[in-house]
Amino acid sequence: MKATVYGRRCLFDVAACAGVVLLTATSASAQTLYESEQYSGAINEFNSAGTPTNFVPSTESYGEELAFDSSGDLFVGNTRGPSITKITPNGTASSFGSGFDSANGVAVNSAGNVFVASTANGEIIEVSSNGSSETVFASGLNTPYYLTFNSAGDLFESDWGSGNIYEFTPGGTKTLYASGFQKPTGLAFNSAGDLFVSDYSNGGTVSEITSTNTSIVITGINDTQGLAFNDAGDLFIAVAGGSIEEITPAGASVFSTQVQSPIGLAFWPIPKTGPVIIQNLTNNYAVYGQNLTLSLSVTDAAPVSYQWYFNSSNDLGQAGAYAETFSGFVYGVVVTNGGFGYGIAPNVSFVGGGASIEAEGYATVSNGVVAGITATNGGYGYTNLPAVVIGPPNGFIYGQTNSTLVISNASASNLGNYFVVVSDTNGNTVISSVVSLTILYPPSITNNPVGFSASLGASGGLGVSASGTPPLSYQWILDDTNITDATNSTYEIPSLALTNAGSYTVEVSNPYGSEYSSPANVFVLPSLVSPFTGALGIWGQDVDLNVGAVGSGMLNYQWYFDGQPISGANSNSYDLNSIQFTNAGLYSVVITSAYGSVTNAAYQVVVNPSNVSLALRPDVIIQGTVGYSYIIESTTNLGSSSSWMVETNVTLTTPTYEWIDYNVDTSKSTTPQKFYQVLPGQ
Repeated sequence: MKATVYGRRCLFDVAACAGVVLLTATSASAQTLYESEQYSGAINEFNSAGTPTNFVPSTESYGEELAFDSSGDLFVGNTRGPSITKITPNGTASSFGSGFDSANGVAVNSAGNVFVASTANGEIIEVSSNGSSETVFASGLNTPYYLTFNSAGDLFESDWGSGNIYEFTPGGTKTLYASGFQKPTGLAFNSAGDLFVSDYSNGGTVSEITSTNTSIVITGINDTQGLAFNDAGDLFIAVAGGSIEEITPAGASVFSTQVQSPIGLAFWPIPKTGPVIIQNLTNNYAVYGQNLTLSLSVTDAAPVSYQWYFNSSNDLGQAGAYAETFSGFVYGVVVTNGGFGYGIAPNVSFVGGGASIEAEGYATVSNGVVAGITATNGGYGYTNLPAVVIGPPNGFIYGQTNSTLVISNASASNLGNYFVVVSDTNGNTVISSVVSLTILYPPSITNNPVGFSASLGASGGLGVSASGTPPLSYQWILDDTNITDATNSTYEIPSLALTNAGSYTVEVSNPYGSEYSSPANVFVLPSLVSPFTGALGIWGQDVDLNVGAVGSGMLNYQWYFDGQPISGANSNSYDLNSIQFTNAGLYSVVITSAYGSVTNAAYQVVVNPSNVSLALRPDVIIQGTVGYSYIIESTTNLGSSSSWMVETNVTLTTPTYEWIDYNVDTSKSTTPQKFYQVLPGQ
């Protein structure tokens, strides 16, 4: 293959450089070149010798133009899908934007917004830097292909179908910048502000557009595609046939043939003169008891190594030791605590002890801890043991030599500052940002709620105390059911009932976890709801004594008669069958449960011999008990207890019996008043 470079003074500002130059390998810039493969979607990066390394094996893109933003994120055009691909500096690929149709060209402005040539739609879409919004920047275009920005922030577009190059101001005003191309593809500005255009179908030419004219500067390279300038001003050309060409002031050469169908080219925007941190450490949070990973990403042309450091905020890493003396000098030192984080041996000094000459010594470090202290000079004149003062650790974390640091089972011992030193094999070193760790604590209950027992209708409250990183949320639970609106650290029961007695727990939660309290049991003490208040019984008939009570658990009853327990009277009712006069007296009942007791006060049970009613005539109606005998007596003098006379003695054969006193003449006004009483018979 031959390439003819015309008027290279226009290209490189070097005189007398016309002619034919055979394509031979030459050295390249130290910058890293990236290339997109049209059919596989792979992204390759190249070292200075033109040897590729697979940066991303495959993307969703049908590879097209490449563009970097200022932070090193790479954007890849996609002629197949509705989105393009974003690749972070550590090689993580993801979809970016949506709704494109044959998104060939991409370019990024100084604000970080991404411009996409949606070729089939005839539009240029502006996507915000975070991908959250899209705006049609220009429409009604023929077939927009590749895009690039100049230093002034104007956007340039190669229009494949019309053969024109258009310029757009930041406000979207469109003007014709150049015309006459057949299939313009790649666009690139040199440092002088001249625009270079590759023409895919015009014999593989590259043209230069200056402020005064347009001229072909390179020809003879078939199927030219993407263009890119490095910082040295060398031009690189993607050749779809399977090579990348480099044009320098010395001529044209093959940069790489270890490609298949290169189409897009772009140089890493950050010079790789040593380790470059592209994703630094940031202050972080760890949930107590859980794991946290700190990580950073770097790029470097040479292999790199890592060393992590941790400076504890509570001096837990400080080593400790004590001295041993004999005859006034130090003869040994015993290490009591090797500490941690010692990457280098600390200073050792001996303080106090009344020495005329102080002892001297040095420490040895192994695996990040102080392994021993050697006294090189025992000093002289010690009357007491001197204090051994060991210098603080420099934070070296033994064995942590990866780009990530895992903090396991985070606790207060992990509080402090972290950083990592990155070194490459060329002796270059960079230190990450120093970050601090904050521990986020899930809830921990410090005081559990305490249950209580109270009478029916009484009020009571429950409370819980908890620690943890705010905000703390509360949910009270009764017998495994959440209580509506019970979301404070306290819960009040305004009126205790069986329905709100039971086992109470509370769940305390925050964004980092939750904890349940131990159960707090609330019980209703035995309480009277229908007290026993006494009874009136008819001699020989049945009388039921009843009491109503409620309470938590099983209720037990014990009836009492005149203060003595009644055997077998152990329910809420006590039946007096065929009541006798001996059953009259004071009755009470005690109700007990596992949680307390209540006593129904003593009330009287009265036994009447019968239920007597009188009419206007001298008759007596007895309502009594069949088979029982009754005596009817009368008197005309209530003032004399001895004046009562027996009228009759009757045994009832029916519950109701009527007796008429026929000896009284009620028609006479002089008849004396006569009184009657009914007494139990014999």
